[in-house]
Amino acid sequence: MPKILYFLSHPVTYQSAMIRKLEANDNFEFQTVYLSDYGINHHFDEGYNKNIDVSEVELIHKKYKYLKSVFWKKKRNFFNPLTFGILRQIIKYRPDVVWIHGYAFYSILVVILYSKMVGAQIILRGDSNANNSQSSLIRRLLFYIFRALKMDFFYIGESNKQFYKMHKVEDEKLFFMPFAVDNDTFAGADARRNNQNGKINLLYAGKYQNRKNVKAIIEALSALPVGIISSYHLTIVGDGRQEKALKKLVNTLNLESSVTFKPTMNQNNLIQEYELNQVGILPSITEPWGLIINEYMAAGIVPIVSEQSGCASTLIEHGKTGYKFDAHDVQSLSDIIASLEHDTIINMSGAAKSAIQKYDLKNCVEYLESYLLCKKK
Repeated sequence: MPKILYFLSHPVTYQSAMIRKLEANDNFEFQTVYLSDYGINHHFDEGYNKNIDVSEVELIHKKYKYLKSVFWKKKRNFFNPLTFGILRQIIKYRPDVVWIHGYAFYSILVVILYSKMVGAQIILRGDSNANNSQSSLIRRLLFYIFRALKMDFFYIGESNKQFYKMHKVEDEKLFFMPFAVDNDTFAGADARRNNQNGKINLLYAGKYQNRKNVKAIIEALSALPVGIISSYHLTIVGDGRQEKALKKLVNTLNLESSVTFKPTMNQNNLIQEYELNQVGILPSITEPWGLIINEYMAAGIVPIVSEQSGCASTLIEHGKTGYKFDAHDVQSLSDIIASLEHDTIINMSGAAKSAIQKYDLKNCVEYLESYLLCKKK
């Protein structure tokens, strides 16, 4: 039975959901190694600009190990944290495949070195995309080394695949492993959708950061013809440093009756919010993927996504499964919002739910099995 050792910098909620699916499979052994315990319990989240309490129960699964790590600065960077015991763990487990996520940490590069020393096949999964990633000298050098080591690569979508091809990774070294959510968790929101106010309800859920470009939604709403603004309502869920500025913008544009702010929610409360909204917007100027769009589509919410978001080229067929727009063009977003009609939203909701089925956590098991079978030949 193939043995897979998965190295991650720290526990992450969306990764843990996938890992639980992979651990339950009987066709391979799967164990996760965390290079630090960053993010467990109480920590400060820069994006949300607040302290976040995430329980270990929410993040952790069955087969995992934390390695000893030392944080010599508060913020994570290439050399921080320093992790110890990597080689010991690899020798102890004797994996056939070492799967790593990302390569922006010194400790991950150490994992690559030691994995090669023991003869394990290395596969990298990351979220860089061709839209927003510059090909720096250091990155080109790293990928030269990765290719020389005959590493494989999981790509999460079309833009991520193009990123790897930009760095001269050959097609036979590329394997599909999407960013996904448990679609069934969100599917019920569609059946329970309750449009109490009779309006077209728009939703943004996420951090208030410059790159998230939340102000574009507010400006797009303001740019609608005066006579139809009252037909829409925007709910903004989240937290971050821009909160005061965003609320000030709403007041300046006299949109107080059309925009509601709500704080960051846990998953159960967010699903209830999905039941109240028909359209979800992600206007990011730069976005590696945008997993919230997976949730929107699984919940039957019509997505409107910036072209700069990594998921746009993979998940969105413009006018059929959602809409795409240039994050720098507020008027194009406003025009899409103005074109929305209740009947169109209902039809597109079904198309979005259908399209996202390929991107489901349960399929990740099949994709990993296919990869292992390919390696066995």
